[in-house]
Amino acid sequence: MLYLGASGWLFFSLIIHWFNVSAYRGLEFERNYESLLFFLPSIFAAGTAFILTPTLSSEGDIDLEEHYFSVAPWAFRSAAAYTALAGLSHLLVPEQRTTPPLVSLTLTSILLLLSFSTRPRLHQMGLSVLGLMLLGNLAFGTR
Repeated sequence: MLYLGASGWLFFSLIIHWFNVSAYRGLEFERNYESLLFFLPSIFAAGTAFILTPTLSSEGDIDLEEHYFSVAPWAFRSAAAYTALAGLSHLLVPEQRTTPPLVSLTLTSILLLLSFSTRPRLHQMGLSVLGLMLLGNLAFGTR
Protein backbone atom coordinates (compact mmCIF):
# COMPACT_ATOMS: atom_id res chain seq x y z
CA MET A 1 0.00 0.00 0.00
CA LEU A 2 2.87 2.38 0.78
CA TYR A 3 4.34 1.74 -2.66
CA LEU A 4 1.07 2.76 -4.33
CA GLY A 5 0.84 5.86 -2.15
CA ALA A 6 4.36 6.98 -3.03
CA SER A 7 3.89 6.21 -6.72
CA GLY A 8 0.51 7.96 -6.79
CA TRP A 9 1.88 11.04 -5.04
CA LEU A 10 4.76 11.25 -7.51
CA PHE A 11 2.45 10.84 -10.51
CA PHE A 12 0.03 13.56 -9.41
CA SER A 13 2.79 15.92 -8.28
CA LEU A 14 4.30 15.62 -11.76
CA ILE A 15 0.97 16.59 -13.29
CA ILE A 16 0.77 19.64 -11.04
CA HIS A 17 4.40 20.49 -11.80
CA TRP A 18 3.66 20.48 -15.50
CA PHE A 19 0.56 22.62 -14.98
CA ASN A 20 2.78 25.09 -13.12
CA VAL A 21 5.29 24.97 -15.96
CA SER A 22 2.67 26.63 -18.16
CA ALA A 23 3.37 29.82 -16.18
CA TYR A 24 6.75 29.92 -17.91
CA ARG A 25 5.23 29.94 -21.39
CA GLY A 26 6.46 32.99 -23.22
CA LEU A 27 9.17 33.68 -20.65
CA GLU A 28 12.58 34.18 -22.21
CA PHE A 29 15.42 32.79 -20.15
CA GLU A 30 18.27 35.27 -20.09
CA ARG A 31 20.61 33.40 -17.74
CA ASN A 32 21.84 29.81 -17.78
CA TYR A 33 20.72 29.11 -14.21
CA GLU A 34 17.13 29.93 -15.15
CA SER A 35 17.16 27.25 -17.84
CA LEU A 36 18.80 24.75 -15.49
CA LEU A 37 16.26 25.43 -12.75
CA PHE A 38 13.48 24.92 -15.26
CA PHE A 39 14.73 21.48 -16.39
CA LEU A 40 16.38 19.98 -13.28
CA PRO A 41 13.17 19.25 -11.32
CA SER A 42 11.88 17.13 -14.19
CA ILE A 43 15.14 15.19 -14.33
CA PHE A 44 14.95 14.39 -10.61
CA ALA A 45 11.27 13.43 -10.92
CA ALA A 46 12.12 11.02 -13.74
CA GLY A 47 14.93 9.60 -11.61
CA THR A 48 12.52 9.10 -8.72
CA ALA A 49 10.10 7.26 -10.98
CA PHE A 50 12.94 5.05 -12.21
CA ILE A 51 14.02 4.26 -8.64
CA LEU A 52 10.45 3.40 -7.59
CA THR A 53 9.88 1.05 -10.53
CA PRO A 54 10.45 -2.55 -9.38
CA THR A 55 12.43 -5.04 -11.43
CA LEU A 56 10.39 -8.08 -12.35
CA SER A 57 11.87 -11.32 -11.13
CA SER A 58 11.85 -14.49 -13.19
CA GLU A 59 9.26 -15.89 -10.76
CA GLY A 60 6.93 -12.95 -11.42
CA ASP A 61 6.32 -12.23 -7.73
CA ILE A 62 7.29 -8.89 -6.24
CA ASP A 63 7.00 -7.98 -2.59
CA LEU A 64 6.13 -4.30 -3.04
CA GLU A 65 6.59 -3.45 0.64
CA GLU A 66 10.08 -4.93 0.66
CA HIS A 67 10.87 -3.13 -2.59
CA TYR A 68 9.44 0.12 -1.22
CA PHE A 69 11.63 0.13 1.88
CA SER A 70 14.72 -0.98 -0.06
CA VAL A 71 14.47 2.00 -2.44
CA ALA A 72 12.81 4.53 -0.11
CA PRO A 73 16.02 6.32 0.94
CA TRP A 74 17.07 7.05 -2.63
CA ALA A 75 13.57 7.61 -3.96
CA PHE A 76 12.61 10.11 -1.28
CA ARG A 77 15.93 11.97 -1.45
CA SER A 78 15.49 12.26 -5.20
CA ALA A 79 11.88 13.42 -4.71
CA ALA A 80 13.10 15.95 -2.11
CA ALA A 81 15.60 17.29 -4.65
CA TYR A 82 12.73 17.49 -7.15
CA THR A 83 10.51 19.55 -4.82
CA ALA A 84 13.38 21.73 -3.59
CA LEU A 85 14.55 22.55 -7.11
CA ALA A 86 10.99 23.16 -8.32
CA GLY A 87 10.45 25.54 -5.39
CA LEU A 88 13.77 27.24 -6.05
CA SER A 89 12.96 27.67 -9.72
CA HIS A 90 9.70 29.37 -8.79
CA LEU A 91 11.62 31.80 -6.58
CA LEU A 92 14.47 32.63 -8.94
CA VAL A 93 12.63 32.95 -12.23
CA PRO A 94 11.27 36.51 -12.25
CA GLU A 95 7.60 37.16 -11.55
CA GLN A 96 6.52 33.53 -12.04
CA ARG A 97 6.18 32.32 -8.46
CA THR A 98 3.56 29.58 -8.53
CA THR A 99 4.33 27.64 -5.35
CA PRO A 100 4.63 29.41 -2.00
CA PRO A 101 8.10 28.89 -0.47
CA LEU A 102 6.61 27.44 2.73
CA VAL A 103 4.82 24.73 0.73
CA SER A 104 8.03 23.76 -1.08
CA LEU A 105 9.95 23.72 2.21
CA THR A 106 7.28 21.57 3.87
CA LEU A 107 7.20 19.09 0.97
CA THR A 108 10.98 18.82 0.91
CA SER A 109 11.16 18.38 4.70
CA ILE A 110 8.57 15.58 4.73
CA LEU A 111 10.29 13.79 1.87
CA LEU A 112 13.68 14.03 3.60
CA LEU A 113 12.16 12.73 6.83
CA LEU A 114 10.73 9.74 4.95
CA SER A 115 14.10 9.07 3.32
CA PHE A 116 15.70 8.47 6.72
CA SER A 117 12.92 6.40 8.29
CA THR A 118 11.98 2.75 7.96
CA ARG A 119 8.91 2.93 10.19
CA PRO A 120 5.78 2.02 8.20
CA ARG A 121 3.50 4.18 10.39
CA LEU A 122 5.62 7.28 9.78
CA HIS A 123 5.54 6.58 6.04
CA GLN A 124 1.75 6.22 6.14
CA MET A 125 1.38 9.51 7.98
CA GLY A 126 3.92 11.29 5.75
CA LEU A 127 2.30 10.08 2.54
CA SER A 128 -1.11 11.06 3.93
CA VAL A 129 0.11 14.61 4.60
CA LEU A 130 1.68 14.76 1.14
CA GLY A 131 -1.60 13.55 -0.36
CA LEU A 132 -3.59 16.19 1.53
CA MET A 133 -1.19 18.89 0.37
CA LEU A 134 -1.58 17.64 -3.18
CA LEU A 135 -5.38 17.71 -2.91
CA GLY A 136 -5.19 21.20 -1.42
CA ASN A 137 -3.10 22.30 -4.36
CA LEU A 138 -5.64 20.84 -6.78
CA ALA A 139 -8.57 22.41 -4.92
CA PHE A 140 -7.17 25.85 -4.21
CA GLY A 141 -4.33 26.16 -6.69
CA THR A 142 -1.07 27.90 -6.04
CA ARG A 143 -1.51 30.99 -8.16
